[in-house]
Amino acid sequence: MGFRSSEFLRPATIVNTMIQQLGVFTAEVTRVAREVGTDGKLGGQAQVPGAAGTWKDLTDSVDSMASNLTGQVRLHSYSDLKFPTTESFVAK
Repeated sequence: MGFRSSEFLRPATIVNTMIQQLGVFTAEVTRVAREVGTDGKLGGQAQVPGAAGTWKDLTDSVDSMASNLTGQVRLHSYSDLKFPTTESFVAK
């Protein structure tokens, strides 16, 4: 049985594509985590072009977590607001 490089071309291409997609996914998760968690930028969403299957599911999960955190922060921020009452406008 002779060695043929074409036998390994397809699996190598698949692995290289997966590694590339993992790099894009990792960069996007890191960006969204930094924006929402560190920079305080609300509403961040991961952008992974061409994501399908498990990659799309993971991207959607990251977006969902970022959205939930954004909603919780906004809700907490609004609940801490102090609105003036009519009594505060009455001259003493």
